[in-house]
Amino acid sequence: MKFKDLEKTIKNLVAKDEIAEAIDLLSAAFEDHPVINDIILQSGRYHSLKKEQLNGTMDFDTIQTYLNQLRANILTFIHSQRGSAVFKETTKNGENITIEGAYKFSLARISTLWLLTDSKQRENKLSISEICQLTNNKSRKFVVQSLNELEQNNLVEKISEGKRVYWSVNEKGIALAKKFKGSTLWKDV
Repeated sequence: MKFKDLEKTIKNLVAKDEIAEAIDLLSAAFEDHPVINDIILQSGRYHSLKKEQLNGTMDFDTIQTYLNQLRANILTFIHSQRGSAVFKETTKNGENITIEGAYKFSLARISTLWLLTDSKQRENKLSISEICQLTNNKSRKFVVQSLNELEQNNLVEKISEGKRVYWSVNEKGIALAKKFKGSTLWKDV
């Protein structure tokens, strides 16, 4: 994902009050960089506010004030990363990515599509966290990139249920997966 696309997505999520999703996307995009600590702090603040709201220990106006500050912090953070060397973009021919990163991304592509087309999972919709866990992929960033790529190519569908986001393979994705069925990496699909 290019920084411009990340920034646009973050702004859209904040505008829709989907703060948890914005934090998750930032966490995935910056997971291997020192700025992740800033994102973790904002995530902690968000979840603390949600607990206060659920417990009824803080009045509505105070919570809204803190949430507005959090939204501003997220927008300020993403703006501060523009032009920063921290976020490395990958080009179509992979010029700006390490060979290790290229292989991790390829593995994430294969394992994500495999999981979504697996006969045991096909009828389920899965969250990014579930996909990471079930594919044993420790890098959310590559799973997020894979899902975005699959969605751009109309192979998966993004399903929003309230503030939760799930992914499900569609018929076009299943047809592509069938082409890989003979591969040694692609068993029991």
